[in-house]
Amino acid sequence: MPNTMSTANFKPAQHDIELVKGNSWQETYVFTLDNVAINLSTATVLVSIYQGCSTSAALLTATNGNGITISGVGNNTVTINKIVDLAAGNYIWDMKITFTDGTVRTYVWGDFILYLNINQP
Repeated sequence: MPNTMSTANFKPAQHDIELVKGNSWQETYVFTLDNVAINLSTATVLVSIYQGCSTSAALLTATNGNGITISGVGNNTVTINKIVDLAAGNYIWDMKITFTDGTVRTYVWGDFILYLNINQP
């Protein structure tokens, strides 16, 4: 069973991203609970970018093996490495982790600002 957080008073961390269109989004997150690694080796990590607060489908996703790598001694490190080639503008993003017991947690979310690359259309 994964070492997940209690549902009481759980609030995802806000982490805003600013990136230039067409560039690689490279971020690393380390997950612990009470200084103990949260083992993500059997979990599914899903990172999604959405247009504003709409209920439409994600415009860009990354998951295990497709832009997401899980590593670290305790299998608690998530690395995002994905080229973001959406239109310049304001978006929102989140990272959801689904554990084998069916527990789903949104650990991180935030604004996602994509700037125009002056060397690309």
